[in-house]
Amino acid sequence: MSVVKYTHDEMADLIQKMSMIFDIVRLVDPIEMVVYECKNGKIVESEFKCHQVWKKNIRCENCVSSRCFVKQNQCSKFEFVDDKVYHVVAQCVEIDSKRYALEIVAVVHDDVWFDAFGHTDFVNQITNYNQQIYLDSLTGIHNRRYFDDKFCLLLEECYREKASLAVAMIDIDDFKIINDTYGHVEGDKTIKFVAQLLQQNFSLDRGDIIVRYGGDEFFAALKNIPLRVLKLRIEEIESVVKNYGFSLSIGICYMTIPHTLSVENVVVEADNMLYDVKSKGKATYGLNII
Repeated sequence: MSVVKYTHDEMADLIQKMSMIFDIVRLVDPIEMVVYECKNGKIVESEFKCHQVWKKNIRCENCVSSRCFVKQNQCSKFEFVDDKVYHVVAQCVEIDSKRYALEIVAVVHDDVWFDAFGHTDFVNQITNYNQQIYLDSLTGIHNRRYFDDKFCLLLEECYREKASLAVAMIDIDDFKIINDTYGHVEGDKTIKFVAQLLQQNFSLDRGDIIVRYGGDEFFAALKNIPLRVLKLRIEEIESVVKNYGFSLSIGICYMTIPHTLSVENVVVEADNMLYDVKSKGKATYGLNII
């Protein structure tokens, strides 16, 4: 299902009608996490952020509105508050050339959902799924799926806020030699060590993205980090790994002001710097400021 286009009046009328059937019907801007409701036939901004309806302080990790916004289609999930189960369906819509997520939420009353496991087991299974969907099983940090769903939002957020963004591709040098010499168990330990080191040096609380991109390669996207601080952190990371007997090659694309680069172009910029570092001898970082 592709993006559906509406006028403001058409959307207000749709929300009003659907609110007679479903428990919650609302528009969400997943970038700003702003919620819009229909009151007296008009679409108005709510005083609550989108995650607050689920009694959370920050954006839901498995945010269905973010996923439908990025994929420009329909997505769904289950959410749990206290002892209630909610089924959430989000559809990407366009209103006067701006995209939103239209969220339709219904309380699950049908026992058919619980017959196989029972209420508690069903909740536990879905909750565990929501927690694991974005995690890399080896390192415990975020995985490539998280990058695919979240980086587009971070990029657009930086454009809107005129915030700087540093994007880094990080590769363990000669990882095959580590595996061949010391075995795959040591190779896995090396990957986990780098993952922990990246988490320790960058702030995920601000919405930064650290993922295992694939194999021995990692990806970092850091919002509004000063260039001086970025260099210092990268140099600290490189110093630590060298003390453990291996090295990293890092390619960085640093955007000081918003650019109209696509996700693919930003990654290519960082990748190009990584390849440049590797071609010149590895064990350092390359920086491209644009």
